[in-house]
Amino acid sequence: MNKPGLLLRLLLVLGLMGWGQFGFASTITYWTGSNLSRHSSGSAACKSYNSTAIFIQETTTVGRCELPGAMFIAQVNRATLTCPNGDNGSFQCNASCDPPKQIVDGQCVTPEPNKCESSVGTNVGHQHRLGEFTGRGVVGARIDPPGVVCDGGCQYASTQQPPTSVTRFVNGDPSGVFATYTYKGNGVSCTGGDAIRSRPTDGTPTAEKSSECTNKVVHADGSQTYSCNSAEKYTDIGNMNCGQFEAGGEYRCEPKAPSPKMTDKTTEVEVTEKTNPDGSKDTTTTTTTTTTNCSGVNACSTSTTTSSTTSHTKSDGTPGGESTTCTGAGCPDSDGKSQEEREQEQEEESESSVSGGQTCEAAPVCEGDAVQCAILSQQYEARCDFEEANDFEENKDAIKGLLEGDQFDLQEGQGDIDVPSFISQGTRFLTPSCPPDRV
Repeated sequence: MNKPGLLLRLLLVLGLMGWGQFGFASTITYWTGSNLSRHSSGSAACKSYNSTAIFIQETTTVGRCELPGAMFIAQVNRATLTCPNGDNGSFQCNASCDPPKQIVDGQCVTPEPNKCESSVGTNVGHQHRLGEFTGRGVVGARIDPPGVVCDGGCQYASTQQPPTSVTRFVNGDPSGVFATYTYKGNGVSCTGGDAIRSRPTDGTPTAEKSSECTNKVVHADGSQTYSCNSAEKYTDIGNMNCGQFEAGGEYRCEPKAPSPKMTDKTTEVEVTEKTNPDGSKDTTTTTTTTTTNCSGVNACSTSTTTSSTTSHTKSDGTPGGESTTCTGAGCPDSDGKSQEEREQEQEEESESSVSGGQTCEAAPVCEGDAVQCAILSQQYEARCDFEEANDFEENKDAIKGLLEGDQFDLQEGQGDIDVPSFISQGTRFLTPSCPPDRV
């Protein structure tokens, strides 16, 4: 055998192997921390420190790991590795994969681009149900907002900031208390255990109306009956201040302007028409109204009012009189107002809130009834104007400034003072002697 030829062939094979290894080299991206282990994602790197850790990406190459409650535990970094065939680290490159790919769990896979990278640093609002009112504005069975939420397959972490708004009457739950919190994208894909983000409502009041009537039904006695139903619903989710206003106190809410309000009213009208043997006709209209009112942080109240009116029409078509009976909170009093209207006015007045105004340095802040707030503002201005006008110490320098100038200088010891001649000629206006005795 020709040994030089064999040697050349051997060198050629080794050279091809070298070039093959160089051609099959690939670049792998991974996350690592102080423990120097390599992980496919920042979330996996954080969980290597603690299974409950949350990954929050700060830049494209740096992130931090926090425990629930915003407790920092570690920093992780994104790095790349050009990995030749036979790498035995946490990630491997293998020439058997075509093209060269990442080895995960013994399988050739191609790392997919991170679809959540564009969400890094993006703020979104998440609407969270805190609990429900149990009375006096107290929020019972309160649930804190989640640490992370999932939206569109990407994770958003809580900014740990107070809620931007707290509202009621969302998702058809009158007793619920809903708060909107801010979350920031961290570039991590969602896992199955993350809460789903709920988008906040825009806060615009809504009004819904509907009505329908049935066909007339003829009874055996010749009378006819038909009914109509209508529904009206007005909802304003409003705004509230919530928190523990006293140390160690209950978590409760106070209304802000605009105050939360919901009115749900259903009306059922039943009409019965009956023609009498003499040709006259009686018409009875029964109206049943059920109203649910919810205002501020108060509990909702429901009342039912039933009104029945019977009108008689003579055979010649002229009116023959009518009678009306009414029961319930919606019946008008002698002054035309119902009990429901009076209670609603009292609730609106009680919901007016005032802060400040005890001193003239701090003007009062009033929310609620516009008339009451205007009166309060006028009283504050009048009181402070009076106090300012009577404060000599505060105005002493200003008063002194008004009396300065040449026109106010005294001319003592600087010569004679000319006076009008009538003063020297008529300085005595009475006789110098005593008047005669009276007899």
